[in-house]
Amino acid sequence: MRILLFGLFLFFSFSGYSQLEKTIHQTFAVDKEPNIQLDIYGDYELIPWAGDHILTETNIQLYEASEGILEHFLKIGRYEMVIDSTEGRFSLVSKDKERRSVKTSKGECYEFVNTKVFVPDAYGIVDKNNLIRKEGKTIAPTPDEGG
Repeated sequence: MRILLFGLFLFFSFSGYSQLEKTIHQTFAVDKEPNIQLDIYGDYELIPWAGDHILTETNIQLYEASEGILEHFLKIGRYEMVIDSTEGRFSLVSKDKERRSVKTSKGECYEFVNTKVFVPDAYGIVDKNNLIRKEGKTIAPTPDEGG
């Protein structure tokens, strides 16, 4: 039994790839927006909080990939979100909505992404894709607004 456990330990110790994990945070000012639309890739959780910005927390786990692959994905913005405020709408959008599968010389890489979106409590959650400012609720102006 000990030999089997030792063999498994050696196998996992010397395999070229292992689990990689990284958590990234982003914040977005929403002080004057009456409605916010969300167009975020994959599953995500909406969590009300007492803050005055939207905060996103994205936890990435890659299996069977090198650290260089994860760093490349972070550099090109695979997990980033951006604000789109065209046509009078305010939207929080995933920069990469396609997320093609990852293949390495060892085979396919397994990718697990868990996103939490912390929503200011001045907004009500209508559904998974829409937030609306609650009546009478305001958010303090940011310092650059002279407020």
